[in-house]
Amino acid sequence: MRSQEVGKVARPKTNKSYELVDGPTDIFVRVKRGPFKGILYQYLTVSFDESSLTLRFTYDIVKNPNGIETENNAAWTQTAGDILTNIIDQNPMERGLDETYGTTHSPPLAPE
Repeated sequence: MRSQEVGKVARPKTNKSYELVDGPTDIFVRVKRGPFKGILYQYLTVSFDESSLTLRFTYDIVKNPNGIETENNAAWTQTAGDILTNIIDQNPMERGLDETYGTTHSPPLAPE
């Protein structure tokens, strides 16, 4: 599990850079573009400090097929934060999953 903090929250340029993957009991995120393409991860905890506009989250990387370094990597933290911001901005509490995220969904993960 990794704990990260992203300074000022900025809207990502696009939400086509990731997809949500339904697991047996959870939803995962797969990066589809850029230097972190292929990483599959899950957000574990999320909090937002309104006074400082700071988003904090923890995550667990499930698959990293290219062995990309993510620990203490500011670019990775920013990417994961941008994706999370996009997901939050879509307000998943009011719409169904497919409408909410505007992304493609993969078939459920097969247990390993």
